Amino acid sequence: MPSSFEELVTTWDKSGIDFQRRLVEALVATLTVRSATSRRRAFDPTRVGVQLRA
Repeated sequence: MPSSFEELVTTWDKSGIDFQRRLVEALVATLTVRSATSRRRAFDPTRVGVQLRA
């Protein structure tokens, strides 16, 4: 596991999708995407909720 943010970014960029998926699974307990309130097709980050593992 990388020990700094910079190491994490470097490792993330040079690693494959399997490493990235395992890291996300290890850190994220729940990912919630709430329903849209409009028909806009733009990404709305306020609709996304992330609960990290303790």
